[in-house]
Amino acid sequence: MDLQQLSEQIKNLDSKVWAAILAAIASLIATLLNYINQRKILRIQSRSLENTINEQKKNQYYCQLKDFYYPFKHYLSESARLYIVFRSGLPKDFRTLLYLIDNNYLFTDASGNKQAATISQKKMKILNEILVIEDELCKLIIEKGGIIDDESLCDIYMPNKNITDIVLNFDPNQPQDLPKDISLLSLFMVHCKLMKLAINGELEKDNIGIYMNYVYPRELNKKLDENIKKIKNNIDSIKKI
Repeated sequence: MDLQQLSEQIKNLDSKVWAAILAAIASLIATLLNYINQRKILRIQSRSLENTINEQKKNQYYCQLKDFYYPFKHYLSESARLYIVFRSGLPKDFRTLLYLIDNNYLFTDASGNKQAATISQKKMKILNEILVIEDELCKLIIEKGGIIDDESLCDIYMPNKNITDIVLNFDPNQPQDLPKDISLLSLFMVHCKLMKLAINGELEKDNIGIYMNYVYPRELNKKLDENIKKIKNNIDSIKKI
């Protein structure tokens, strides 16, 4: 069959056949365009959802900084400066809680010798100011602690022996339904309560070995700084997206 014959046969095709072919082509084109359009819409929706999620994350981070970490850091910094003045001239391993429980407790000085600490009444007034700040910190934990999600702060704290002298050895004879884990913030709150009892002379010297585990948790300051830095980095990462 030559090209001329083929051309004649094509011309003789029924108009309905041509209509069907054109309709099929139009339908295919419409389907393709619809597919492309749907893909575009899905990309826009996905991007919009991603932006919404990132915006929510960013607002959550800002909320954590503004409502908890920054106020907590402010109070803690103020307390730390007062404590520097309070503990000046005291033995190297001085611990306030232990001193308040037993004024004759022997601490190790910089030379490795054991000695008792002597604190004036004027310095005790500084300590009272520190306790007032600790009250504000405890209020902040109760009111705003729910917006943070750090495991060691809110759930389970594992002391770092390179930073703190706290050892959480719980009584093996305690009832099984009593919790064996404690968060860093909860430990801090227990410390604050014991400090109040100790300054009023309401804690027994015979149990001082137990109270050693509830001195001020020094890791708290480091953890706050780490979390603030981490949150700021997360916010910067979201802004770059």
